[in-house]
This record gives sequence, C-alpha cells and structure tokens, in this order.
Amino acid sequence: MGARWRIGNGCSVYIRMDNRLPTPTTFRVVSPLKELDETVLVRELIDSASKDWNREPVEQVFLPHEAEIICQIPMSKKASYR
Repeated sequence: MGARWRIGNGCSVYIRMDNRLPTPTTFRVVSPLKELDETVLVRELIDSASKDWNREPVEQVFLPHEAEIICQIPMSKKASYR
C-alpha cells in the first residue's frame, strides 16, 4: 500500500504481455495492440535523452485515455537508458 509503479528503463517489460497500468481494478491494457509483436519492449516508448516517455509513439499505440495514464507513470531518472 502506498507504493508507486516505476518502469525503470523498460528493458524487461513487454508492451503486450505485461499488463501493469495503474488503473483501479484490472491493471490491463484495453487498447488493440494487434499490430505490435509480442516481444516489443516498453523501452521503445522511452526517450533515452530525456529519460521520460516519448509521447508520440505512446499516443500512436494506445487509446487516448491509456496513453495519458502511461505518460503519468513516473520514470526512474537513475536507470540506464541505452
């Protein structure tokens, strides 16, 4: 209780297979992700220079309400984003 999800550098979280949205009940993605391969990692949605979400691909992949939720997940500023 009281913990917040941080994504780290996204190198170990899959976009399609790891449903970890901070939503109240399901924590699941409802966006149709059929065009994404199952092995695409969350790191593909992160801007390594700013160490923050790259909003353009997030908004292209997810429905608007999910894109907004994702962009609110705090990023680790200490993680290595190579």
